[in-house]
Amino acid sequence: LAKVLRGHRQSSSGLPAHVILPPPERFSDPKLSRTLRGSPRPGSFRAVSVTCKRLFLKGETMVWRRILFSLCVFSLCVSAAPLRPNVLFIVVDDLRPELACYGAAHIVSPNIDRLASRGVLFQRAYCMVPVCGASRASLMTGLRPTRNRFLTYRTYAQVDAPGVTPLNSHFKAHGYYTVSNGKVFHHADDCVEGWSERPWRPRAQTYALQVNRRKARTNPNRRKRGPPFEAGDVPDEYYADGKLARKAVQDLRRLAAGKQPFFLAVGFFKPHLPFVAPKKYWDLYAHNKIKLPSNYYV
Repeated sequence: LAKVLRGHRQSSSGLPAHVILPPPERFSDPKLSRTLRGSPRPGSFRAVSVTCKRLFLKGETMVWRRILFSLCVFSLCVSAAPLRPNVLFIVVDDLRPELACYGAAHIVSPNIDRLASRGVLFQRAYCMVPVCGASRASLMTGLRPTRNRFLTYRTYAQVDAPGVTPLNSHFKAHGYYTVSNGKVFHHADDCVEGWSERPWRPRAQTYALQVNRRKARTNPNRRKRGPPFEAGDVPDEYYADGKLARKAVQDLRRLAAGKQPFFLAVGFFKPHLPFVAPKKYWDLYAHNKIKLPSNYYV
């Protein structure tokens, strides 16, 4: 019994309300009554343990049974309390399940394959709607898209589903410290009340090569789009996703050192267009062996 009590933290008021000790006047042993009255914190672990020991020795059978029953209920309630593990929530923009862990042997994806081998790999998980903002709003709210809800890439979850509790707010309401890094909702200012910190997104150049930057600047299109791909001979942290990965690792260490359970959402931007990544990743593949699709529309 002492081990059970010592193994759980006490609240500021001692044991939970359903662990009830009778008042000192109910005990026939004068010394036991004085022990309860003189406890530095009535109802505390010290008082309970001393009380139980003396009740057992003095033969206060009925009261002992009552206290033992209450403590057993307390023990069962604590044992049944759900665990609150830390959660790392990874979102990847426009990534389809073309990974080695999904049977695509031509893809080099050792890290995510290793992660999949340690957890549950869902083989029948589908995208609700094939546009960015709408699919994210659907995922974060748990609501299906309809003909009037979650339609375009510009979708705001808080506009299309007002009053619905999104995933980040649910975790925060249950005592979690919630952090958003990268592209989680399509809009950084969507459902911000569910984050414990201001959502963070990396600032980085889209292109590493000057020729590609120049093409983007001189593009007559108002959005100044550049080439669809680039293999810059630069470190990971030059591009946005490299900066994001580094920030995620830093936050994992910071949050793990705290006392509060956390929900860390990390939203990577690639493989959304343009397909830009350090050259070392492109070099993992033999370009002359890449098979082009027979149908570009499926």
